[in-house]
Amino acid sequence: MSRKEEWKKAGKDIGHAFANLGKAIGTTAKVVTGEDNHQGEGRKTKTGEAWTNVGHGFADAGKQFGKATATTFTGDSTEQKVVDSQDGEGNSTKK
Repeated sequence: MSRKEEWKKAGKDIGHAFANLGKAIGTTAKVVTGEDNHQGEGRKTKTGEAWTNVGHGFADAGKQFGKATATTFTGDSTEQKVVDSQDGEGNSTKK
């Protein structure tokens, strides 16, 4: 992917993450004010799912931002270089 495409995707991912944040806040507000009488606990509730989406959205945005930044400063994607330097446990294989 070109540098421009990497940054474009990063911008979209960040926008989606903030959209998910707004939806989660709205969903939580409805539950708190009693407008939504959804019963349940944990991830299976509307609020649980909404906040899970927020976490995943910001994680994806962070990963894409890192890729775009790497492309900007190195001229190519360093993602494979990082993967190659890690063993299966996330530990560096370089000594």
